[in-house]
Amino acid sequence: MNTANTANISLRRDIQVLRGISVLLVVLYHADTGLFDKGYLGVDVFFVISGFLITKIILQGLDRGDFSFVAFYLRRAKRLLPALYSTLLFTALLAGSMLSPADLYNFKEQLFGSLTFSANMVLPLQTAYFDREVESKPLLHIWSLSLEEQYYLVLPIFLFLIPVFLRFAALIIVLLSSLTLCLIWVDSSGPAPLLWRLDPHVPVNEWAFYVLPTRAWELLTGSACAFFILRHGAVRLPIAVSWSALLAILATAMAGFDHPHPRGDAMIVVMATSLLMIGNDTWLPEVSFVRTLEHIGNWSYSLYLVHWPLLAYAYFAFLGDIDPAVKLLLVLLSVLLAYLQYRYVEVPFRYRWRVKSKQVWVRLSIATAALAALPFVTFGHSDTEYAQGNRITEMRARNFGLSIDCDNSFEGDVLKSNCISGDSPWLAVWGDSFAMHFAPGVSASNIDFVQLTQSACAPIARTALVFGRYNEAWAKNCLLHNETAIDFVASNESITHVLLGSPFIYHFGDRKQNKLFVDGRIQEKDDRVSYKYFVETITRLKEAGKTPILITPPPADGHDIGMCMERGELGLIKFRSNCDIDQFRHQAWYKDTLDVLARIADEQAIKLIRLEDLMCEDGTCRTQWKDIFLYRDKGHLSIKGSAVLFQELGLGKMLKELNEAPAATGAD
Repeated sequence: MNTANTANISLRRDIQVLRGISVLLVVLYHADTGLFDKGYLGVDVFFVISGFLITKIILQGLDRGDFSFVAFYLRRAKRLLPALYSTLLFTALLAGSMLSPADLYNFKEQLFGSLTFSANMVLPLQTAYFDREVESKPLLHIWSLSLEEQYYLVLPIFLFLIPVFLRFAALIIVLLSSLTLCLIWVDSSGPAPLLWRLDPHVPVNEWAFYVLPTRAWELLTGSACAFFILRHGAVRLPIAVSWSALLAILATAMAGFDHPHPRGDAMIVVMATSLLMIGNDTWLPEVSFVRTLEHIGNWSYSLYLVHWPLLAYAYFAFLGDIDPAVKLLLVLLSVLLAYLQYRYVEVPFRYRWRVKSKQVWVRLSIATAALAALPFVTFGHSDTEYAQGNRITEMRARNFGLSIDCDNSFEGDVLKSNCISGDSPWLAVWGDSFAMHFAPGVSASNIDFVQLTQSACAPIARTALVFGRYNEAWAKNCLLHNETAIDFVASNESITHVLLGSPFIYHFGDRKQNKLFVDGRIQEKDDRVSYKYFVETITRLKEAGKTPILITPPPADGHDIGMCMERGELGLIKFRSNCDIDQFRHQAWYKDTLDVLARIADEQAIKLIRLEDLMCEDGTCRTQWKDIFLYRDKGHLSIKGSAVLFQELGLGKMLKELNEAPAATGAD
């Protein structure tokens, strides 16, 4: 995200204010303040503004007949690169002392993407924007700047080559094509055409968030507004209309009306911003609050650049459990640093850098090369260990259970052979990734079992969560998976017991970003609906003659346990003495989940296994057994940790006893 060069355009106060509001939406969202659940829509506002301003510059130059590609790209470089390179420099210098070898490995790719304006192609290969791992990517936010720079590269050529009388029509055709592609991709979950070659595991709806072809419609909408205002002048909108447009942006950023992004919510924000673009700034009152927002709008580019690395490094320092007061201080520090960077980097290089064009390109090229080389000469520890593998990377490895193929255990209605262990399985391990991570331990206990799992798909029939990359198409697939699992269990006589594994916290608890897919439509999350269908699922298993077993998630208290142990090995822990879990904090963290599981176990007269009974003692829950790390992240067991839980801590023995005495029921 950035602000277009406005040197030859009179600044409109409303645009500056809108910049200020938009960047604050993004910053408050990233700081997880809870004020704006969809504050990321501030980026969509900036896309419209940037498209508007940059197109106005290009069209004015073309109309005058003095447009120069060299001068245009030179202004872009002087406008964007100094502040970007300043941010990248300090982020890279801190990386050596803050990041683990694995994170440094990813950081180098992020830095390369930032320097080549291809970050929006690099980052999807590392993380989804709405995944929990995003905090570990200090340069995550550069994706939007890369996307805009790609637009700035293509747009002048496009407008220059298209005949004057066809420009607006061609722009609208491309806009509608981009929007159509976006709407198709954002509601899909399969591989992306062509892009699947980069990584077949990145779904098309994730690419829809990151890439120019599916986001260009937002920038092009701003461009269309620029065409309109240059040909017809600003529209004198009633003050009520302008304020309504602003309120629509704020209301959508606060709660939203549609889940997949960019779709309905983005369209509302883009239309509201466009309405303000074709108007004028006479609707704003002359008051100090508005002037403050205008100043923040001036600093918005630098504020966008500096805020995320601060939050990301705080995530590492506090192991993912950042105190709200610290977040507030980081937001204020971001504003201060943004002002300093604006005054001492942006303004001097943009307006006072009086050197020849050739010298500008030479110096910027040297700066680019120096930044690219910086990680290789300054990082305090190498990522060689990460590439070669060690006990840390072994601990952090994804735990798919029996096989990565069991991330979706069924091929149609047939269970994959890799997801079967033993000749006569009597146990089915059913659920999401929190069921997957039990599989190594079950296998190590010499229990014959089948693994019926799919990431993020809790073992609750007829309803599925919708959040992040898990869209409606994915939810339908989850429902199909669960129905197939129930049918498989019911039709296999050897299976007598079903272990239901999930954190369940995303169904039962205050996880405001989640919605439910129920009865063919998306609705607000409702614990009562999840409860109803979970009980129904258990009833169906019992009616099929199977014995359901509930199991709580492993103890957790909010901090990233796997990261803590990894950083402890590397001497990078900042604010903790150890990685143990406070049992009382665990009980508070999972309170809703634990209460629901206990209630269902009691009402349905089925077994509830409480893992804290096995893993906690005297108010502390262990995260390590001898020299074995039990966890790989905030809550998932490591592969070896799963084996320890079953063999050393007694879970395997407990399951075998249940199989030998199936009539023993009731919650502990």
